[in-house]
Amino acid sequence: MDTICIIVRSGKDRERAEADEYMCEYADCPLREQNRCIQLQGFISPRCPYGKVKGHDGPTKRSREHHAWVNSWKKEAEKYGDWFGWNKVAYIGDYVYLPYPHMDSDRLLYGQVPLPFQDYSSFMHSSDKPFIPRNSFNAEMVVRAAKLRPQAMVGGTITKYVYEIVPQFLLDLLELDPGLFNEAVSLEPPCLSASTNIFP
Repeated sequence: MDTICIIVRSGKDRERAEADEYMCEYADCPLREQNRCIQLQGFISPRCPYGKVKGHDGPTKRSREHHAWVNSWKKEAEKYGDWFGWNKVAYIGDYVYLPYPHMDSDRLLYGQVPLPFQDYSSFMHSSDKPFIPRNSFNAEMVVRAAKLRPQAMVGGTITKYVYEIVPQFLLDLLELDPGLFNEAVSLEPPCLSASTNIFP
C-alpha cells in the first residue's frame, strides 16, 4: 500500500499528538490524480475497499518529546502535499461510491427493495461503506435510486431525498457518465427529467 497523505494533530492539554497515515492500494484510482480521497470526506469518513488509515500516537503536550514528534510528522506530511475529500458519485475499481444520504437505507422502505450497498444506514447508524458493486450499477439501478422513497421515522417520505438529494445525484452522474445518465433517462423520462430540470 502506498502512503498518499498524512494528517497531523498536536492534541490539546493532556491529549496525545496523533498522525493519521492514509494509504491506498489502488494506483489507478481516478481521485488520486486530483489529490482527493474519499477517506478524507466528512466527520464519519467512508472506508474505501482499497484504502486504509494507520494511526500513530505521539506524546502529550507535557512531554519534552512532543514538539519534535509533531514537527517530524509534519515534515513527513509535506512530502505528499494537500489532499481533500470527495462527496460525489465515483467509479473506484470494482465499486461505485454513492455518498448520498438516505440512498443506502434498508429500513422503512415499505416493500421497496434496497440498493445493493456493502452496508446500510439506519436511524442510529451511519454506514461508512457507501459502495455498491460496479457490475450492478446500470441504467435500471440509477432509476431505482431516483425512485427510491425512504420514509421518516415519524412517517411520510423524506422529501429532502426526493427534491434535493436525487437531483444532485443525477447531476453528478451526468458529469461522471453522460452515457449512463442518458440511458437511464430513456428508461424513465418523466421521473429523471423532472428531477434534474435539465430537459424540457
